[in-house]
Amino acid sequence: MPPSILLTFDVEEFDAPVECGHRIDLQTQLDCSCRGLDPLLDRLESMGIPSTFFTTGRFARERSDHVRRIARSHEVASHGLVHDRLDDGDLLTSRTLLEEISGQPVMGFRRARMEATPHQDIIEAGYSYNASEHPVWIPGRYNNRSDPRRPYRTGELLNIPASCTPRLRLPLFWLAFRHYPRRLFKRCALRTLRHDGQLNLYFHPWEFIPLQHGLPRVMRRGSGPELLDRLCWFLEWIGEHGRFQTMGEYARTWQEPR
Repeated sequence: MPPSILLTFDVEEFDAPVECGHRIDLQTQLDCSCRGLDPLLDRLESMGIPSTFFTTGRFARERSDHVRRIARSHEVASHGLVHDRLDDGDLLTSRTLLEEISGQPVMGFRRARMEATPHQDIIEAGYSYNASEHPVWIPGRYNNRSDPRRPYRTGELLNIPASCTPRLRLPLFWLAFRHYPRRLFKRCALRTLRHDGQLNLYFHPWEFIPLQHGLPRVMRRGSGPELLDRLCWFLEWIGEHGRFQTMGEYARTWQEPR
């Protein structure tokens, strides 16, 4: 079987400006995500690429038509109930809400900002896979360089970390895609895909609109419609080296390496 390409997006309230001290109301946060989500879905559908959309319960409740559109061609998974915190009971509430709106079973969970969540809590809330782990060092966020790079099981739960390169553990997430030179990102992604047998990438719909809102330059740089063009160019290229799968499909067929 060809290696698996797992393309994922976090669909959420765009609260990054709030984190940076810039007030932005909830409806504007949701509108920013939707403005990027609509052209993204158009492009993915035209390319026939199945993806996984980790969605907050609040976004699903406020923008249910968008979530139902996602569910027609892609997998809907949980990104918690709200983006800025995870309270007791939110794991289960989010899953049941998303299932009701999307009309499909919700198998996976990714916590906002890749924060740690006890595996047992995720299992007890009815999820079969966890995509919340990022086994790299991100200054000011976390240092997970000793964590597993490849998928592994904790009891009934399959953990699918975000991809990073072998040995050096260079991250391959959304900021890296924007800031690495194109040739370097392609080289790192292809090496990781071939070495690990899978490539797990994640982005946000709000990245595909021009970002301002008082954000630092590192977050604004490279955003906007041109980023969507660049992503589609990359997907066409990397698709020649593997096959696109939703995370749910990958989790159902994953087997422990021998």
